[in-house]
Amino acid sequence: PADRGLLDDARRGPAPYLDLAGRLQIREAAAVIARADVAVTNDSAPMHLAGAVGTPVVAVFGPTANAAGFGPRGALDRSVELAELTCRPCSTHGSARCPHRHHRCMRDLPVDTVFQAVERILVHSSSGVTGSCE
Repeated sequence: PADRGLLDDARRGPAPYLDLAGRLQIREAAAVIARADVAVTNDSAPMHLAGAVGTPVVAVFGPTANAAGFGPRGALDRSVELAELTCRPCSTHGSARCPHRHHRCMRDLPVDTVFQAVERILVHSSSGVTGSCE
């Protein structure tokens, strides 16, 4: 429920979406994720649920880092992050607040980087080829 306000910007966009934040039990969330072509998540439970149900993932790492070993493991999965920031990771599991008060790990990550990772998965999936989309 605490995440419900995070979609305010998406509500202004042209694409339809369904806001289920705080409304699903874990099995229900897994069932919804299983129906998706790709899941875009942060380093959180939905990322792991997507992996468990076989949905390709674009995992966004901000205060955490894929190098910690908690990233997605599927053949089509992709991780996006600003690895060049010397202040990250803030901790193994991230922090409630940015210790430097700039949160550049998320603010400076280009939307196009995430979008391109999604496109690569979708193109690869639609080609019928199995295996990595690197």
